Amino acid sequence: MKVIVLTPIRILGEGLHACLSRRPEFCLRATVSSLGALREALKDAPPDLVLIDVTQGIDLEEVRSIAAEHPSLALLALGLCEQRQEVIRCGRAGFVGYVAREATVDALCKAMLDIVTGRLCCSAEISGGLLRALFRMNLDSRDSPTEAALTRRESEVLQLIG
Repeated sequence: MKVIVLTPIRILGEGLHACLSRRPEFCLRATVSSLGALREALKDAPPDLVLIDVTQGIDLEEVRSIAAEHPSLALLALGLCEQRQEVIRCGRAGFVGYVAREATVDALCKAMLDIVTGRLCCSAEISGGLLRALFRMNLDSRDSPTEAALTRRESEVLQLIG
């Protein structure tokens, strides 16, 4: 699996590089420190997954833009506070998975492999919250007559604007 790591913390980037380089299933393409540098790295050869450190705050609108430009790219939030609202915010920005702050390196590697194969591992509380949020979104969209003529993506954009 080809991976790019984005973290503004150099020691974290070097540590992840050292850990992932020892595992044959991962090929670390680059370690970058900003979303601008990530955009440049994505021009060369797109990876399978981008691991994005969210512990220092990140521009989720810019992440959303990158996710829209590269729809087949898996974005994994690293160091997320495992709270329902944070997970939902990251999901709306285009992340397809996350690794909690308390996770081990082995858990990170498992999550990376899971994400690329289309699986998401999260706590029962988070999965329940996500399902409730999806259900509420579905109810809200059925109540709005103007959304009936919209595509699914148009409805999503309308929800985000709202």
